[in-house]
Order: sequence, then structure tokens, then C-alpha cells
Amino acid sequence: MSLSQLSKKENTSEKNVIIPTNCVICGKSASCYHYDVISCNGCKTFFRRSVIADKNYICKFDNNCVIERRINCKKCRFDKCLSSGMNPRAIQFPSNMTKEEIFDLLEKYTKNKEFDKNYQDNNKNNHTLCPYLMSYNHKISEFQTMISNCLNDLTYIEYKFKLLRESNFKGSELFKYDLNNYLMQYSKLGDAEKYLPPTNWPIPMSEPKEKHILDSTREDFIYKKHMHLKHHKPWFQLDEYLVVDYIKTLHFFQKIPHSDQIAIIKNIGPSLYIAGVAYYSFIKNKKSVYFPDGFEPLKIHKKYYPIEEEVFHKSVRSFYRVNFKNEEFCLFKTIIICSCVLDGISESSKRILENQKNFYSNILLKYLQNELGTIEGVKRYMEIVMFIETIFILAEKFKELGLLIDIAHSKINDLLKKKPRSLFIIKQKNDC
Repeated sequence: MSLSQLSKKENTSEKNVIIPTNCVICGKSASCYHYDVISCNGCKTFFRRSVIADKNYICKFDNNCVIERRINCKKCRFDKCLSSGMNPRAIQFPSNMTKEEIFDLLEKYTKNKEFDKNYQDNNKNNHTLCPYLMSYNHKISEFQTMISNCLNDLTYIEYKFKLLRESNFKGSELFKYDLNNYLMQYSKLGDAEKYLPPTNWPIPMSEPKEKHILDSTREDFIYKKHMHLKHHKPWFQLDEYLVVDYIKTLHFFQKIPHSDQIAIIKNIGPSLYIAGVAYYSFIKNKKSVYFPDGFEPLKIHKKYYPIEEEVFHKSVRSFYRVNFKNEEFCLFKTIIICSCVLDGISESSKRILENQKNFYSNILLKYLQNELGTIEGVKRYMEIVMFIETIFILAEKFKELGLLIDIAHSKINDLLKKKPRSLFIIKQKNDC
């Protein structure tokens, strides 16, 4: 269920809900819905001022003030605000406050077990008095279900992707298709269970070559072609096709016109590719890009160029810093796809991507807050979202490397009866 669908359903279900007209704190006429509860302007202003000023009130009557009417005791009034459900995290803080100050201030309420208990108890005890809480809790329950379903879908697709990638499937039958035609084929991820895991992995790398492909002459290539035995899968080509298979299984991508699909994949394909190979190398505790059968790009030649260091080593190192969980990574990949910014695609496709980016970003934030708490969840969310830019930079380096290898191929193109097909620039480096 999408956020828009959920919103429509809520509007229908809330028609018969009686919204209270009195402030749930002091009983006076309520003006609006402030900080998650029906309240008057006076209680709203008092609560906001108390939180921002970090007030520590003291009750003169041992917290035994009468709370059914207007409360003169500031301590009991503030406690009533909290126990009635007023949410400090919903406050708009002054612009001169730093993020650190706001986080420290809200941390006080995040750790306040009594506040959490009062909030939960209030929600349970006031269903008959405040019917809007029933609808509110139902909305939360539906949203939690939506988060769970979304994560189940994405982790299942990722499981299929990983299963096929780590099987004995070689994918050579796919290489006849260009991107235009391959998008029309069914996704090979559906066949993942048909293939078995190999028993001879990891396969040792061949002896590193003395001369780098970027420095090789036509004669060098002829010599290497006779000396070099291929033991590993054609990973650079195969993973391109699997990335496309992954993308086209996503429900929202299927709603995008074919021509726009091509443009989007060419734009974000390298980003998704480098994110995948770096993540799975990190999972295996490797220091540089490492493919399932033991193939390591940095071990092809005795020396490697700085751009290869960035693409194949620094990419993996960056994943150690972020330290993704599987659920986080699945959402991260989907947000990358939705972050495609292109002038050439239709307005309808742009809207689909923007809506889905907002949707999955919201799912990620709520998931992290459920796992880590409100404040820590926001911090983790910002860390992950900012990492998208790192992936985009690495992808540009990856495309640059692909172009250099393409130039190297062109030196010996008369020896290649059929150049390796590329879906989004990446060339078949381990064929060189």
C-alpha cells in the first residue's frame, strides 16, 4: 500500500470519528492540533517554551495538584502535557539553535521512560474519551505494516539477486541483448533457485600480468591472449545484466515508459553497480572489490592505476565506514534508483521517481527510528542519505575507467571480432 493510498483510506475511515473541541491539557476551548494532541494556544505556547528553555519545574504539593481543570502549577501542567501525548519532537526549534543542541535537548525525552509509559498509557486509557486516538493508533499500525511489507519485498528481491549471482549461472545467453531488448525480457531473478552454488569457489587468480591493459600494444595483446586462461565468470558484463534485472522487478519502474527506462538505467546503472560490488565485498570482509568466485580486479596486473585504486579499493573502504545492515542497504539501493535526475525524461516519469523517493526515504527514516530511537534514527538516516553522493562520485570514476578500457580495446579492435556488449559503459576488464 502506498502512502497516498493510506492517506485516502484514513480520510474515509475518519469521517465518523468525533474530534474533541476542548484542550486535553486544561479543558479550555481547543484551537487546533498542536504537537500531536488537541490543545489550546496557551498550552501549546507553554509546552514549547518549557521544552526550548529546558525548564525543570518543581511542584509544591508533591505532584498532587488537581488536573481536571486549569492547572496553575507549572510542574503538573507540563507533566500533563507530556502524559496527554504532546510530542517534544514535533516542536519547531529556533533557527539559532544548533543541531547538537536540539539533539541533546530531545535526548532527555527519548530516555525518559516515564514519559514513554505515560504516553502509551494515555493512548490506551483515553480511547472512549478521545475517539481520534483510535484512528491515530490505527494509522500507526497500518504504517508499521506497510514498513514491514516494503522491507519484505525489497529484501526478497535482494535475496534472489544474491542467490543467482552466487550460483553456477554464467549468463552468456544474455549477452546477445542490448539494453533496449533486454528490458523486454523476463527477469532472470525468477530462475535463481534453478541454479546450484559452485563447489570449486574461490578460484585462484592467474599470475598478474606484467603490462597493464592501458599500456599494452597490439602485440602485447596477442601474447596475452595465448597466455591467459579464463577461469572466472565475466563479472563486469554479467553484473550489468543482473543490475538491470534487479531494477525492472521494482513495481514503480514498470509504470515508467520504455524510453525513459533506458535513460534512467544508463544514468544510475553505474551507481547501483558499484554500490552492489562494494557492499558484497565488504560483507566478505575484503579490502577491495572481490567477486563471488574469487576474481579480484586489482590482482589482474602487477601494478594498477590511481583510478583503479579509487574504484576498486576506496569504494569498499567507504562501506566499512557506513556499515550497512541488509535492510538499510536494500532501501539505500532503491533510493539511489529514485534519485535519478534527468532533463530528457517525461514529467510523469519524474513525478513517479520523486514520489517513490519520498516514499522509500520515509520508510527508511521510520524503520531507523523504530530500530534506534527517534534521535539516533535521524542521525543514521542522514548518514545513509549523505552516502548517496559518495556513490555517485564513485560511479563517475567507474564510468571514466570504463571509457579508458574502451579506448584500450579500440587499439586492438581488429583482433576482437565482437567487442563485449555494455549496457551502461562498463567494459569487460577481465577479458583484457
